[in-house]
Amino acid sequence: MSFSKEGAIVSIASGLAGGAIAIIRLSGKNCFEIASNFLRPAETLRAIKPNLTCLLKACDGDGRLIDRVIAVAYASPRSFTGENMLEIFCHASPYITRKIINLAVRHSARQALPGEFSLRAFENGKMDLSQAEALNDLILAESAREHAAAIRQTEGSLGKKIASFKKNLLDLLSELEVRIDDSYEETEGLNRDAFLKKTAEIKKELKKLSESFYNGRYIKDGIRISITGAPNSGKSSLLNALLGYDRAIVSPVPGTTRDTVEEKLELNGFKAIFTDTAGINAETSDLLEKEGIKRTAEAIKKADIVLLLQDGSRAKSRSDELAEKAVSENAGKNCEILRLYAKSDLPSKRKAAENFLRVSALTGQGLEKLKSSILKKEKTQLDSATDEIITSVRHFKCLEETHKNLEAAEKTLKGKGRSHELTAENLRLALSSLSDLVGETTTEELLKNIFSRFCVGK
Repeated sequence: MSFSKEGAIVSIASGLAGGAIAIIRLSGKNCFEIASNFLRPAETLRAIKPNLTCLLKACDGDGRLIDRVIAVAYASPRSFTGENMLEIFCHASPYITRKIINLAVRHSARQALPGEFSLRAFENGKMDLSQAEALNDLILAESAREHAAAIRQTEGSLGKKIASFKKNLLDLLSELEVRIDDSYEETEGLNRDAFLKKTAEIKKELKKLSESFYNGRYIKDGIRISITGAPNSGKSSLLNALLGYDRAIVSPVPGTTRDTVEEKLELNGFKAIFTDTAGINAETSDLLEKEGIKRTAEAIKKADIVLLLQDGSRAKSRSDELAEKAVSENAGKNCEILRLYAKSDLPSKRKAAENFLRVSALTGQGLEKLKSSILKKEKTQLDSATDEIITSVRHFKCLEETHKNLEAAEKTLKGKGRSHELTAENLRLALSSLSDLVGETTTEELLKNIFSRFCVGK
């Protein structure tokens, strides 16, 4: 994949999922001239005023009508890409959209690569790199919290915070550099304690922001919840009850679920990813069931929360014990385990236990309490509508690198030599990491990696 800054690019911008109306985006210095070859009357298009709609006819090379369209022209730099840009609204027939795009390509436009419109917007200063990434997150958002975190970053909240960090670091760097230039003042002119107090304050704020990633990743990637237990303990029924519809097959025959079944559900604005797993059977000799049990172990390893089910209407079995063992052996150290007695609508064969919650998929008993328990973890208490939250691994690494270089700067200033030159160099490295985060310094390879993840037309 190779992005080129030259020439006009064209693509459908409204996705390929169907609908009544499609949007075709054409961007580049000569985009109006290109469109005048197939939008009629050409004189109307050439005279179109920016940001106003215009009714036109899209015609093929022989003048045959393809569709009546609405066009909106945007003049550089007041457009999404910062270039001259035209958006064509046509009927969403795949034939019509393909025909119009092919006509644009025939007259020198190039089919846009995924994310290429956003890349041009970034390169033309319409947004920083963190905003561009957040734009893709916004398009892919599946929950209220994910949307809230993305919308804040598209508005530039993270970029403003990074700019504040950079200003404070530049002020500190200036204090050092003026003393490096006037060497006779090097050891006496700098108030070392005041300087270190400022670096400590910046480090504290950096750490707070970077550590929000441990919560932010749940907002973006979802909370992974594995439903685990012995065969026929009510796992599939519980999944269906939580979802509100039948997603997993339910049968009185043990071992019905032989593979993992995954489904998403929004809980209080958070994306929860439930995995119904194969029951852990102490007596199985079935090869397919054994493979399902292996996959159950993998699901437990990936889980943030495990719902460990036991059938409350039956006495504890050997399979229940093996399920407990599988969870203890495979769950990560930060994984939370919620123990449940299922089938609470039936007469209970279990003594009440503080660490077990009774639930019924049939009556709904305990389901709301279960949902509350899932969201009790501190990681879900962040208010993504008001707090700045890092959801990107790349941003997290840039902030961690900045923090590391600040610590190195403090160490050189506290050290025996108290070297201003080494301290200044570490501050420059810290500034460089922050510049990388917002895209002020980037490599072509990094930009390709980021923008290639975008959908076509964005």
